[in-house]
Amino acid sequence: MAPTDHAHRTVRYLSGQYGENAVLTVGQASRKRQEKSRSTKNLAEKTVDNWNKLTTVLKRYSLKHLLSSQFSFSFLEACPPCGDYWKPWTGWTSCTNGEKTQTRSKSLDLNKQTSEFTGMDCSHVEDRIENRDCPDSHLKWISASTAKSLRNPENYANFVMPMNRYKYPENKYQMFCRAEIDGCNYPGSLLVRTDGRWVCSIITQGKIYFDYGGHHNLYQVLWNPNGPANIAWLPWASGSDSTSFPDKSVKSDAACGLTLGRYNDYNEAAMVTSDGNVYYNDGGSYDNDWEWDNNEYDILIEKGV
Repeated sequence: MAPTDHAHRTVRYLSGQYGENAVLTVGQASRKRQEKSRSTKNLAEKTVDNWNKLTTVLKRYSLKHLLSSQFSFSFLEACPPCGDYWKPWTGWTSCTNGEKTQTRSKSLDLNKQTSEFTGMDCSHVEDRIENRDCPDSHLKWISASTAKSLRNPENYANFVMPMNRYKYPENKYQMFCRAEIDGCNYPGSLLVRTDGRWVCSIITQGKIYFDYGGHHNLYQVLWNPNGPANIAWLPWASGSDSTSFPDKSVKSDAACGLTLGRYNDYNEAAMVTSDGNVYYNDGGSYDNDWEWDNNEYDILIEKGV
């Protein structure tokens, strides 16, 4: 092929690449081909250089397992909002000790969050706290000495009683008492005997504290100045199958999840725990024999609360 024919073909080729109106001399066509070749060479050299840099970094940080002749790319999963990891609200604090407000709170389940999204940090999120005014409750826990000064010897109607007469004749009345043991205000059965003696036996989940406090009156008594019309007994037939006790249920200690109840067999003073089990004294307060059940009990509620 003659040199001029080669030049013409080159011109036609480059004209197609750079536009139909391009007019190139043989020298210009040659320079264009050289520039294109250098550009391709530079791109290849830059790619190799970047690959070498990436390889060096991966080896330095012991990530050689990421080196491969083929790479697959995927989108990172977006982190969910921290609000997806709130724990349930706690129960409201007690209003039975003269408090004016109740408080409840909830916090993030950081263990669950970090286990599902390791690189996500929600530790800056503060707990949520809610307050509300205490219901207009008239039931109060008062000292034993105060309770004895308020009683009418023949009428204990202003005290909360699971039943009017106990099953043993030497006891005239049965009421509720409570005392702090191991950080919780556990309730108990307070018996008023015919000889005038008050005997408080505290009920816990492990034992009965018979005649707790003795003559030192180291316990409190549930006082009901509005009389029996202010309270009611709510049958809790579902027992431990349902633990959503109503807000108006009377607590011995809200923080410890202790509710006042009565066991149906003898209408005895009893303690209902947050898991729906009921604990009571099965010895007429004469010994430390305690029993428990998961049903057959009533819950004490305050009307109008």
